[in-house]
Amino acid sequence: MATDAATTAGALIAALIAADRTAIAACFTNDARIRALTPPALREREGADEIGELMSSWFSDCEGLELLNQSADTVVDRIHISYRMAGVKQGRGHCIIEQHLYADVVGSHISDLSLVCSGFRPTG
Repeated sequence: MATDAATTAGALIAALIAADRTAIAACFTNDARIRALTPPALREREGADEIGELMSSWFSDCEGLELLNQSADTVVDRIHISYRMAGVKQGRGHCIIEQHLYADVVGSHISDLSLVCSGFRPTG
């Protein structure tokens, strides 16, 4: 399962960096669910398209997103994905963003996702 976790994580992270709504949605099952604790609110969505729209919106106004580190591993029957990115957020300047995800995966697609985000933390 560790290889599957790394493959799923890699596809999702690449799609997030590109803020590619379609590619993000493709990482999820059609009936997937997300619960995301992001500043300033808890956000819940159902369906791959809604999840793709939500997650791509977080990074669509960022420039020069760079992946600083990532990890993917299993926690019994779920996968844990974490990543830290740096970039320039419109209206906020240079920032660091870190997210931790716990996911149920069916094949190579996420069916249920719990996410916590650091928010866009200013670096300068």
